[in-house]
Amino acid sequence: MILILVTQGDWVVVLLHINESEKSAVGIDIEFSKKRNFSALMAHFAPQAEQDWFAKQADEEQAFYRCWCLREAVLKITRRRNSENYQV
Repeated sequence: MILILVTQGDWVVVLLHINESEKSAVGIDIEFSKKRNFSALMAHFAPQAEQDWFAKQADEEQAFYRCWCLREAVLKITRRRNSENYQV
């Protein structure tokens, strides 16, 4: 059995993996929402197709954190932190 506990402020995520014979991977990212220049950040790290998607979203803040947290979770799974991995 594998138990993983992740905390960030008042948030807690617990993962329990019971069947160790099966391979699995989980990435988690928790961010607290705050006002930022979301368009500028997207232009800095996201590929053009993702920027285009972002520009069409009604809720800029929600769209940014969806992209950012997904990207960070994938990076944590792969445990690689180079620029190639930002193409999620």
